[in-house]
Amino acid sequence: MRRFALAAFLLLLMPALAWPRGELRRIYEPAISSQDQISLSDIKRSGVVSEILRFINNEFDLPDDLYIRLGARRGPLFDNQYGEIDIPYSFVTMTRNVFARAWPDKSEDEIFNASMDVLMHVLMHEMGHALLDLYGIPAIRNEENEVDDLAAILLVEMFEDGGKIVLSAAKAFDLQSTRGGAYEREHEGTEHGLSVERFRNMACLVYGSDPKKYPELLENTGLTIDDAKECTRRYKIRRAYWFETLGSNMKRNSPLRPATTKKEGFWSSVSSTLRRVFDRD
Repeated sequence: MRRFALAAFLLLLMPALAWPRGELRRIYEPAISSQDQISLSDIKRSGVVSEILRFINNEFDLPDDLYIRLGARRGPLFDNQYGEIDIPYSFVTMTRNVFARAWPDKSEDEIFNASMDVLMHVLMHEMGHALLDLYGIPAIRNEENEVDDLAAILLVEMFEDGGKIVLSAAKAFDLQSTRGGAYEREHEGTEHGLSVERFRNMACLVYGSDPKKYPELLENTGLTIDDAKECTRRYKIRRAYWFETLGSNMKRNSPLRPATTKKEGFWSSVSSTLRRVFDRD
């Protein structure tokens, strides 16, 4: 009788323990101005937000719900008080204008694609802040540099053309910092400021992820041969660090989860327990 009572208790406990506790969701605020309406249309047409949601919800066990608020009044930023990643439509407009001014000979599609690459990187960067906050992971260096590394590594490892996405974002940051754009002025003197150094760091990670795939970065970014060796070493170290650090918070079947962190699944554990209960002599 005691065995049946234990089995019944475990069955009742299963739903509470098996269901995920949190999920990344999106909110679209109304777009009032014509420029905001164009940016909202671009965001939806690109599918970037859906890709980020799918990736995070498939790969990470979130302890609480998170939200991406498109059309926020300020940002880009992660607001840990409300559990929100805030992205103003004006940021998307500004990014599109930066590329359009810098690349007058590029087509509208090329400007659109580059702008959406930047949005994807920014979302992943702010998601990095959110993951550190949710899991209580301390930043061992400047937090902006930490999540820049994390965003680049996740994009390179898990998204088609992830390296191109990171390089588009790096180029936008470089253009903004050299032209003294609105974003640069808003964040001047803060950890979130944009700089040539940030551009070079991101390019270094992309090169280090696959030197044979990105040889042009040695010519176009000012990286030297000595830098190239360091970039390869740095990428391996940072990749190993982040996957080990986040491993226990990744879902059981995630390809990002190191083998050393994989444990017996919940349902397998319950099944084993039930077998032990009923197989006793």
